[in-house]
Amino acid sequence: MAKRQPKSQPSSEILGDLEEQNSGGRIQAGELKKLLRYLMAYPALLWGGLALILAATAAGLLEPRIFGYAIDEAILPKRLDRLQTMAVAFLFVEVVRFVSTIAQGYLFTLLGQRVMQRLRLELLSHLQRLPISL
Repeated sequence: MAKRQPKSQPSSEILGDLEEQNSGGRIQAGELKKLLRYLMAYPALLWGGLALILAATAAGLLEPRIFGYAIDEAILPKRLDRLQTMAVAFLFVEVVRFVSTIAQGYLFTLLGQRVMQRLRLELLSHLQRLPISL
């Protein structure tokens, strides 16, 4: 078997240029404004996704409270009617958390795809306006 050649490392000049452009991994204010402009072109997707994040977080925070209430108010006093109610409430909270997490992922994926499509179209439009010769 032939040995695999190690991948060549990028030259230090290229890495230095990338580090200068990236400025330590922080997003500059101008870049953030541009990104927000593209995101705000699709407000329903953005705000819908943010609302679903809040719904999933709230549902996740309710789970331990429901368990605590079920233990204190249903299991210890041996009240099966309340235990059934808590089981239904827990199931409802789990369904809300699951559906909102899946929907949030879908909406943000769709948002990202639309932003990328818009960026590509703007880039193509810009390239088409450039002169062919130097």
